Amino acid sequence: MNSYDRVFFKKYTNQWNDIIDIAHQHIIVILSKILINFVIYVGIPTFLYYSSDKIKSFIPFFWLEIYLLLMFIKICYDIIDWYNDVWIITSDSLIDLDWSLFTSTTQTLKYENIEWIELIQWWFIDTVLWKWEIVANKVGWEWFVLTNAARIYQISQEIDNASKDIIWERDFVDQEDEYQDGEYIDEYNNDDEYQDGEYIDEYNEDDYQENESQSSWEHQNVEEDEDTDDFHNENKK
Repeated sequence: MNSYDRVFFKKYTNQWNDIIDIAHQHIIVILSKILINFVIYVGIPTFLYYSSDKIKSFIPFFWLEIYLLLMFIKICYDIIDWYNDVWIITSDSLIDLDWSLFTSTTQTLKYENIEWIELIQWWFIDTVLWKWEIVANKVGWEWFVLTNAARIYQISQEIDNASKDIIWERDFVDQEDEYQDGEYIDEYNNDDEYQDGEYIDEYNEDDYQENESQSSWEHQNVEEDEDTDDFHNENKK
């Protein structure tokens, strides 16, 4: 893909998507149209006009000029139409661009919705010209089709690599989310245990103080009992 393609087709994609490649139809498609237009629609009428005096006398020359000008415009339109009817391969999706003079439509296919890619050759001439039809099958029996495509192995490989990158990034994000969730649970449990332990320590400290005060009270009672016994013994004497 050249730099002009990257800049020209950027307007059909999201600004945060990177364009990986542009899949055009085979160049033989437009060359055959140009050849047919020149031979059949330009060459033959021009030859008949200049080879027949009756035709010259019946049709003024400026009508021939207008006709040739219209044919030139048609050839230019066919070239532009061929150049703009493409697949835009981006970092996260496949975009099918259907261009026309007044309106252009795009259909976007996410890589995770592609079930498989088919490469089809219908005629023997397709094998000679290395011309294929690429079919991207969607979930639900729908498909994207690029007819008369060139560089099919490179295109299919780029789509496959982009799909794998999307799946890898999605799995990585899921694993990262699971890790963060697990870390959050651990921190939450550790905080609870720490707070519970701190609460237990405080509770044990209160018990210790209570036990200590009870022991001192019992000791004081024992001493008072001993003093009372001594007093009674002295009185008996």
